Amino acid sequence: MEKRYESDMTRKEKWENERKKLKNMTFKQKVGYILEYYKGVFAAIVVICIIISIGVQMFQNAQLKSLLSIAVVDSNYDHDEQVEALQNDFLAYAGTGDKHEVVDVDTSLLSGDDYNSVVKMTVVMGAGTADLMFCGDETYEKYNEQEAFISWKEVLGDDYSKYEDYMTDDGRLDLEKCPNWEKYNMVYYSPVYAVVMSSSKNLENCIKFLEIMVQ
Repeated sequence: MEKRYESDMTRKEKWENERKKLKNMTFKQKVGYILEYYKGVFAAIVVICIIISIGVQMFQNAQLKSLLSIAVVDSNYDHDEQVEALQNDFLAYAGTGDKHEVVDVDTSLLSGDDYNSVVKMTVVMGAGTADLMFCGDETYEKYNEQEAFISWKEVLGDDYSKYEDYMTDDGRLDLEKCPNWEKYNMVYYSPVYAVVMSSSKNLENCIKFLEIMVQ
């Protein structure tokens, strides 16, 4: 009888051939054979699932509306409670109740001069998505020379005098002068300032942040 190759078989014959092979195998052999035989199919399924997951995540992110984005330099390791409190309180104060509204707080920035710290800071500065930054003197002086920030005097205009007691002479918000800062304090150093990024498109909400700090 002429030997038939699998490529010459009909689909029904192929399934019958596979059934016979599996029938004579142990359970362990069957599992190994199926995984090996169909690994291309499994890989394709995994890839499809990943693509779907990424697509869903991108869609969900596209629905989000950031009311305020804060970049925190040199945060405490244990800061989750303070971050959550700030996010919740700001949404309650400035939000409309829309479930897609969020407050972004990035606590991954470091003030060091090592490669990773500099790259991360450069990306945040260059992206132009942050509205506020919490930082110390050194970081402020370094990036203020690059015109990364705008003074609260410029942001508040004629209302600056209302908040002058909480400001430094050059228009930085000294958070330690603010009565409500302790509840949200997520850094380990002093003094700590809240400065407005020159690229911010949410200046009204920056002012609302100030109101929360001093009310």
